[in-house]
Amino acid sequence: MKVSHLVKRHLSSLSFTAALLAGPAIVDMSAMGIVSSQAQAQKTQTRALPGISEKVFKSLGKVADFASPPEESGKKPNLNAALSELRKLEKRCGGKSPCNQYELSQIYNYFAWISYSKDDTKSAINYYKKVAAQSPNLPIGLELSALKYVAQLSYTIDSMNDAVSYLDRYMALTTDPTADIFQLRASFCYHKGDKACALRDINKAVSMVEGKDKIADEGWYSLQRALYLDKEDYKSALPILEKLVRHYPKSTTWIQLAGVYGLLNRDKDQMHAMDAVYVSGGLTKAQDVANLAYMYIGESVPARGARILEEGMKKKVIERNEKYLNVLAIAYSQSKEAKKAAPVLEEIGKKFGSADAYGRLTSVYLDLDKSNDALAAGKKALSKGKLKDEGEVHANMGIAYMDLKQYGSAVSAFSKATKFKKHERFARSWLQYAEAEKKRTEQLAKALES
Repeated sequence: MKVSHLVKRHLSSLSFTAALLAGPAIVDMSAMGIVSSQAQAQKTQTRALPGISEKVFKSLGKVADFASPPEESGKKPNLNAALSELRKLEKRCGGKSPCNQYELSQIYNYFAWISYSKDDTKSAINYYKKVAAQSPNLPIGLELSALKYVAQLSYTIDSMNDAVSYLDRYMALTTDPTADIFQLRASFCYHKGDKACALRDINKAVSMVEGKDKIADEGWYSLQRALYLDKEDYKSALPILEKLVRHYPKSTTWIQLAGVYGLLNRDKDQMHAMDAVYVSGGLTKAQDVANLAYMYIGESVPARGARILEEGMKKKVIERNEKYLNVLAIAYSQSKEAKKAAPVLEEIGKKFGSADAYGRLTSVYLDLDKSNDALAAGKKALSKGKLKDEGEVHANMGIAYMDLKQYGSAVSAFSKATKFKKHERFARSWLQYAEAEKKRTEQLAKALES
């Protein structure tokens, strides 16, 4: 008996013949990089399959009518009715007229599709497993689809052993696994905790894509990067990070690249990478902005470091606290910008009561030829006590007194400075000079009196 009326009806609506060969598509998995199973099957050998009976064919036609009715019929899908028809068919297959494996594969394939459509993922997985279990008496394309769906759906419910093992079977069956499949297995292995497998497969996937002069997806490079960084293999992670900032530039990736440059002692490259983020407005954390400033100061470009700190404080990315203000003052001093360093040190002294800030001010004011201000700063520093370098303060005050021709006070200041080993030699030479000038002025004064 012919079934041409059924075939014509379903060819015009859901392509029933195609459905029998590969089964209905359950979900668009293109985001996971999966290629068509039929495309894979075309590259494999064909199989000699048992026939499908007219009764089973008609019954599957009814299932298709309920599950995916033709558009022109105006009917809505009725999954419950489709499921009921499938159960009748399954029961009949278990009776006096058992179905062959090819027929069972079609029945289970529809069960799986309907289960997935009803958001019953576990049942869908079990039915796709039953489809695969009919091998080799089913089309290769259908077996590939079933294996792939079991792997994918197992992944969604965190059943990683099944995800990996069924994808392994998929890859063993196809003669030419694509880069997407290697990437997918890398993802599965990574979530399973098998990082060696993940690294092997993602490297294979990326090399396959790049071998065709193409750029791999960002996620692929990101997985490579994560795996190498986890191993602390920074040399291998570096070229991947460089690809990421070239093809998929992000502030966070640039910052990570800078960090790897630092770990590999490529300080200038680290600084330039961080500066690229800064210029693009991507540095939003105080520590990152401060670190860039430190790098410039360390590379003898203090003016750039000072400007970065000032801008950070102006934008309130960096707090005007004692720590950062001290670095700013150092940057200004190193860049010979004493006029800018002085008010910063004054701010530190007043706001935080820092004796050392006032101590440093004595030197800055001497550079600005402000001897009285230098003395005032020195006195404040000494009054607060606990100076890191008290000897330098006494020495600077001595020089200020010399500039003001107050030789007696200069002698006293230099005498105190000689008690500090670090400044003893310097202070003694100045002390001798101060004593000589004091004696000379005293003698001149006596001569004038007489």
